[in-house]
Amino acid sequence: MGSVSERELQKRIREMAPLSESAKQLLGLMEDPDHAISDVIAVVEKDGPLIARVLRICNSSALAPPSPIEQLDHAVSYLGERTVVSAAMLQGCDSWLQTDLKGYLTGPGGLWASGLQGAIAARVIAQNGALAVSPSLAYTGALLRDLGKAVLSPFLENRVAGLMARVANGTASDWLAAEREMLGVDHAAVGVRVAGQFQLSPALTAVIEHHHGPAGAAPEVAQLVQIVHVADGISAMTGGAPSADAGFRRISGDDLSKVGLDTDGFAEAIAAAVDEFQQVSDSLY
Repeated sequence: MGSVSERELQKRIREMAPLSESAKQLLGLMEDPDHAISDVIAVVEKDGPLIARVLRICNSSALAPPSPIEQLDHAVSYLGERTVVSAAMLQGCDSWLQTDLKGYLTGPGGLWASGLQGAIAARVIAQNGALAVSPSLAYTGALLRDLGKAVLSPFLENRVAGLMARVANGTASDWLAAEREMLGVDHAAVGVRVAGQFQLSPALTAVIEHHHGPAGAAPEVAQLVQIVHVADGISAMTGGAPSADAGFRRISGDDLSKVGLDTDGFAEAIAAAVDEFQQVSDSLY
């Protein structure tokens, strides 16, 4: 089958709605281990639509505060910075975060749901595991890991059954290899190009590039990528966002050992990916 042309890829990437300036700044803050909640508030307070969204979320029926929250600093403290980042990501990006990814057999909102489930799991792993990785950075990395799917999905719409068959019968070694054989490129590589357009940091770009194969990550980001790799597998296991490739992802005992998770920690990450996801998702909408 023919490869996707460079012109087609560039067109699809250019058509993606850009991240807002607030979202870019908040993603940067999540990488700073010395940032404070006041830094988050300082970004949000300059963005009127984001202020309105944050106040609406924290007063939603899903979160049900004891009394209405009307001040931004109280709202950010009540929600937590990671939910604020998620709200900022949604602002202006619904056109591709909520799109129907027919090429991956994923319905509307599936890309966002999978990202959020993985983000929650990654945060729990970073908090409970043995690696010195910021939970906030793990969260944002997992949230963004599959950006490339939004670009590649249209090119797979009439090919996904064949792609699944190639992985299932061993003709292709894994899902990314099958994408490369059919399209000449895979969603991780395309995600790196989207990361460049969005001006994401090297650490987040590395997560997008290597979360299916953490062994390829540079030493300085290896632990972060390994956490997101496991979180990605947990997201596939929970089934909250069905996807054609979900059934082909596995988490090995070695993967869990590398992030310092025992059986209880693994179960906690799974539970959070299911339970906390529902609450956060309901509040965001």
